[in-house]
Amino acid sequence: MLFRTFCRQCLVTVVASAFVCFADTSSAQEQFLAKGGKAEAVIVVGQESGPFYRWVAGELQRYLQKLSGAEFAIVTSDKVPAEKTPILLGSPANNPLTASAQQKQLVSFAGLKPDGLILKTVDLAGRPAVVAGGNDEAGTMYAVYELLERLGIVFQLTNDIIPQQKPNLPLPKLDLRIEPVLKHRGMHCC
Repeated sequence: MLFRTFCRQCLVTVVASAFVCFADTSSAQEQFLAKGGKAEAVIVVGQESGPFYRWVAGELQRYLQKLSGAEFAIVTSDKVPAEKTPILLGSPANNPLTASAQQKQLVSFAGLKPDGLILKTVDLAGRPAVVAGGNDEAGTMYAVYELLERLGIVFQLTNDIIPQQKPNLPLPKLDLRIEPVLKHRGMHCC
């Protein structure tokens, strides 16, 4: 009887110690897009990005603010603050940081179909980054909306469903390559 009690106490101690150790390591490694209602990330477009890419960046900025309450800056690829997690929009052809991620073989846009998208969390220059893009404008737009859906937003024809605001918005682990099955996306009524 005494031996069983001792074994149970040892087992409880071991399990509790393991739980504390695992809890500490996971929270220490967790990265955030927003923490405490403050942006921990920036939205990055290429220096030569046209109005469509800037509009897509504005959409991402607007919805991230609704999700977290944080104000996310939109910057060009030559002005990324070192302390922020970059969310890279676009393909290697129009965003030099996305091109750098592809050169380091962290992502591959090779052979990506029109309207296809890449959405991936990578380690770029020793810090986390999110690559959200396609080889065309539509693919990049779809990547941004896919990211927002992964963060909890539901897009509907009548009204978007936005979850309750969370001041701490974790950086998701992503590794997606999505290509359309059909030649054209969307509803074609005519």
